[in-house]
Amino acid sequence: MVYEQIKTKPKEAVLKIAVFLGEEFVLKLKENYDFILNKVIENSTIDSMKSNLDSVFGYSLDFLMRKGVVSDWRNHFIKEESD
Repeated sequence: MVYEQIKTKPKEAVLKIAVFLGEEFVLKLKENYDFILNKVIENSTIDSMKSNLDSVFGYSLDFLMRKGVVSDWRNHFIKEESD
């Protein structure tokens, strides 16, 4: 699974991760599918994770996380590094 797949098809990504983690996660997800799936997707966004970290530590941790944008790596590597 790559980040682009997670961004374009988040529901499918969450299901794949649940399967990978084990049957108990799949069963838990199926108990209340729409609610749990939507909560996982909502709380997995970069903005949500940054906000949660900020509230825990009491100050911004933006320097620890990148933008969460597909292909943003191109802004951080020169051609030789990406090759």
